[in-house]
Amino acid sequence: NKAEAKKLIDEGGGIPGGQLKISYNADTGSHKEWVDAVCNSINNVMGNNQACVGGAVGTFADFRNQVSTQKMTGPWRAGWQMDYPLIQNFLQPLYYTNAPSNDGKWTNKKFDDLVDRANAETDKAKAITTFQDAEKVLVEQMPSI
Repeated sequence: NKAEAKKLIDEGGGIPGGQLKISYNADTGSHKEWVDAVCNSINNVMGNNQACVGGAVGTFADFRNQVSTQKMTGPWRAGWQMDYPLIQNFLQPLYYTNAPSNDGKWTNKKFDDLVDRANAETDKAKAITTFQDAEKVLVEQMPSI
């Protein structure tokens, strides 16, 4: 609903600085295509072809350097590939306080406590349920989309 989306953006104070720039590395994958699609949708809602733009960063190394040194000034693409089939693999490295891949520097004591409890659990089913409780904190707080 284009009109409702515009209304909500306006009620929220509009796009900070008047433009949303979504950064991505340009050397791998097809990030440009989905960023362009997201921006086209936003631009259509806003009636402004410059309300959202892609911010291509040449290489993954340059991109990761900017992310890890907190040089990004807006949203950026992120991805995570499963190393092993347990929900912990997605939660702890990305969202636990001071975790090495917590690029957004998000922190939440309730989340951390649930992850700690799940990691200490000896029953795998109970651990998974506790990790799922931690995941619900992410849904409430939405540190990333």
